[in-house]
Amino acid sequence: MYLKMIPSKLKISQWTTIIPAAGKSSRFKFKKNKIFFKIKNKTILEKIILKIHKYSSKIVIIASKNNIKDIKKIVSKFKNFNIDIAIQHKSNGMATAIQSSFPFINSKYLMIIWADQIGLSKRTIRRTMYSHKYNNYFLTFPIVYKKNPYTYIKIKNKKFLSHIIQSRENNIKNKCGYTDCGFFCCVTKSLKKELNHLIKDKKQIVTKKTKEYDFLMSLNVLTKKYDIKIVKSYNRKDSLGINTIKDLKSL
Repeated sequence: MYLKMIPSKLKISQWTTIIPAAGKSSRFKFKKNKIFFKIKNKTILEKIILKIHKYSSKIVIIASKNNIKDIKKIVSKFKNFNIDIAIQHKSNGMATAIQSSFPFINSKYLMIIWADQIGLSKRTIRRTMYSHKYNNYFLTFPIVYKKNPYTYIKIKNKKFLSHIIQSRENNIKNKCGYTDCGFFCCVTKSLKKELNHLIKDKKQIVTKKTKEYDFLMSLNVLTKKYDIKIVKSYNRKDSLGINTIKDLKSL
């Protein structure tokens, strides 16, 4: 019952949503970025906007120089929504993508949702926001237990992040385990300060294989300093992101 009451209790005026959408989507095999692929007459990006807009007073979409025109066309469909577009001038990772949105954000809290995370349920969005705000954590994110996880989440004290292993950087030996859902709730002021510092330092969050400034790697550093709360979900679709055309069959 409490879930129905959460939006008013959360005070959406205190929240901004970041949607990083500047990636190349090389694995998706589509002529454009996968966010422009249509599912039932709506692009993936439109579906993400419609999924998230009720939970924050502002949305910041992070575009690249190559896709900003197409993103502007989509944004023009949502004239009643408060949407800004930030540009990531160099495609060099999620950490710098998120950083490019900072000048547009003054709210107390922010949430980040990957632009292809169309499986994420509204119930899990609400649960995560509620847990984050009313427990005063640095960052909170949902996880799901599944086979062959793309990221493997190690947990400490049953409720906090210990470490994230990413399959694109390391072999994940465990056939089953917890993975993230591409959704993160943060304290704005703290995230700005810490992420700006880590990007400037760069040694701790640049990946070895892709040489990108990686947001998930930043969490491995920050969990040593802050409590990063995990929220367990039992909805396997929460972790569904669209990386390849085949992933659409799981919807």
